[in-house]
Amino acid sequence: MLHEGPEERPDRTRLYVDLVGTATAPGARILPVEGRLRLDLYGRAKEVPLAGDWVRVWARPRALDDAGFPGGTTRRALAARRGVSLVASAPPEHLVVIRSGGGLGVIAERLRTRVHHAIDRALAPEPASLVRAFATGDRSAIPDELDQAFQASGLSHLLAVSGLNLAIVAGIFVFLLGAMLKRSEVIALGFSVRRAAALLAMPAVVFYTFLVGASPSAVRSALMVLALLVGQLSARLRETWSALALAVIVMVAWDPATLGDVSFQLSFAAVAGLLRLQPALMTLVPDRVRTAPTWQRWPVDIFLATVAATVGTMPLVGRHFGRVAWAGLLANLPAGPLSSLVLVPLSLLGGLLGTVSATLAQPILWLAGGAAEVLAWLAQAFAGLPGASFEIPQPTILECVLFYGITFGVAAGLAEVPDGPVALSGGPTRVAGAKRRRALGFAAACAIAILLSYAGGQWARRHTQDATWVQLPVGQGDAAVLELPEGRTVLVDVGPPGDAAERVILAYLRHRRIPRIDLVVLTHPHADHVGGLPTLAAAIPIGEVWWNGDRRESTDVLLQPLAQLPNRIVTASTTPYRAGEAILRVLSPRRSPEGYATVNDASVVLSLEVHGQRVLLMGDAEADAEAQLVASGIPLQAVAVKLGHHGSRTSSTEPFLAKAQPEWAVYSLGAGNHFGFPSRIVDERLKRMGVQVARTDRGAVIGKLSKLGLEVTGAGVGVPDRSRPPTPTSP
Repeated sequence: MLHEGPEERPDRTRLYVDLVGTATAPGARILPVEGRLRLDLYGRAKEVPLAGDWVRVWARPRALDDAGFPGGTTRRALAARRGVSLVASAPPEHLVVIRSGGGLGVIAERLRTRVHHAIDRALAPEPASLVRAFATGDRSAIPDELDQAFQASGLSHLLAVSGLNLAIVAGIFVFLLGAMLKRSEVIALGFSVRRAAALLAMPAVVFYTFLVGASPSAVRSALMVLALLVGQLSARLRETWSALALAVIVMVAWDPATLGDVSFQLSFAAVAGLLRLQPALMTLVPDRVRTAPTWQRWPVDIFLATVAATVGTMPLVGRHFGRVAWAGLLANLPAGPLSSLVLVPLSLLGGLLGTVSATLAQPILWLAGGAAEVLAWLAQAFAGLPGASFEIPQPTILECVLFYGITFGVAAGLAEVPDGPVALSGGPTRVAGAKRRRALGFAAACAIAILLSYAGGQWARRHTQDATWVQLPVGQGDAAVLELPEGRTVLVDVGPPGDAAERVILAYLRHRRIPRIDLVVLTHPHADHVGGLPTLAAAIPIGEVWWNGDRRESTDVLLQPLAQLPNRIVTASTTPYRAGEAILRVLSPRRSPEGYATVNDASVVLSLEVHGQRVLLMGDAEADAEAQLVASGIPLQAVAVKLGHHGSRTSSTEPFLAKAQPEWAVYSLGAGNHFGFPSRIVDERLKRMGVQVARTDRGAVIGKLSKLGLEVTGAGVGVPDRSRPPTPTSP
């Protein structure tokens, strides 16, 4: 049964299906099962199921890979927050709706589809995509460039179905119902208009939640708004903090995984910032502004609310995304009221009215479309400001707590009226002064602790003589980070095209607080090794790039960024790169790349030597390159080898492995890759030689090189065999 409405994406339709049975073949006996399946339908479907529909689909489900790495959230963890235990994909013709669902969810889903059609008929594609987002929370039609502009300008939160949207809808209903209920003496003098309006607004909030798809984030927002309405209904939750606490309790009771959800954390932090910081910031505003009429004071109120929410969410944004958009402080001044007071009500009203009469809805949707175009212009204008967003070091959990200690200490220090009893000797002035000094002193202590934490970590990185080699799980491709003595960082290959550079490599660098890459080594010009270079070059400073100069299969993905970066062509005669006790040598190519039969064999092969330990990074080198290395007579004995060509049978030959005698071998490959990597022949060869194996399709592989030897850990490692002590090798 379809758990929620379908998610329409440019290349597929995503469904969340609650499983009730499974079979091994069409017509076979159906066995009862439980769980939730995430199903991607690729291609145009004649019939898209709705929430509550019962479907039958022929697909091969699988568990999500759990390729974890430091600083990243695994796909399995993200899926588990939505209750998903299996994933599958299928062509649309493999899915059949066997029974239509019923109930409020189906009614809302059908209405949602009709609202989308009404909006699309009335407006051009770009404003229609924004109006759809504000009416029903559907962001699938927003162009990527516009979506990125909203992110860079700090306005992306306006497009999400949040507690703010639901609060606006509830507020509209409370206002309209209150105006009508005032005419009833029984309600006005008895039950109270405010309580009656709150009670009648609850069904509207529930229905709107279904209208926007009833996603987990929308349900959590609805629970928070309903908790506030219950507080108003009972007249017992007069204090806002109590209402917020009740909302959190309800959400966690509904779904305990809520605490780990990023959107929940950000929503709670924003509300807490508004409750605690905004009143404190208002004390800095001149009295003549504070006492001005509301319509004159609203720009100041909006700016202070934006500052409070931004500061409140800053450590969490830094921890989860590594970037803060300062432009949002200014952009939200016009964009906040425009979206909340204009776009949300007009989009919803126009869309709903369009399901009844296109003629009546047309002027309302035109107004909504005009407001959407203004909002899009604001997002693009603020995103274009120099340094509209900036990266911050990923804070630890302790540093997040200390940051909130600063904010709450400053807020208490700015408070005009001290809490608690006033001492008899000294009066309120002395007590207030003492409390403010203690609060500001606490804030200063937290600030010093954060600085010491960050400075201590940077000092340790710069003064260690050990090295760390991390083979990252970038899918079917290669990317390795070498953290060397003196705080130097080398990146060997940059992964395939797509989101791997942003989602994995940059996420790891932010987690490790690495502000720049001193050296990037590109082993050869295949896309799975160089595809992430444009993303990295745009996001982080790069000191120099080494590559083999092979242009036989080079593309603009490689050549265009190289033209903007300091780069040099390297061979086996290139002077080694040194960082303290670490030496990085180029072992191959030993002649011009064109002298090798394949681009793979011309790969740059590296040797990292630290404290007498050697690690070989083979790129995609195959049998020809390995044979030349063996014949050259150079030292190859190593404690670990990143195997060539992802464990292909054309690499990791027996003579090469016999010469290297590694204790560890690492496959860099993607889960379920269609190449069939790693080769069973190579696997059996390594097993026969007693080599321990780690694989990046299971997660990151982390090698620590110290005077004690090589220690290999990480999600990509099974239970390590410690029976063989580390064997030092000579440089």
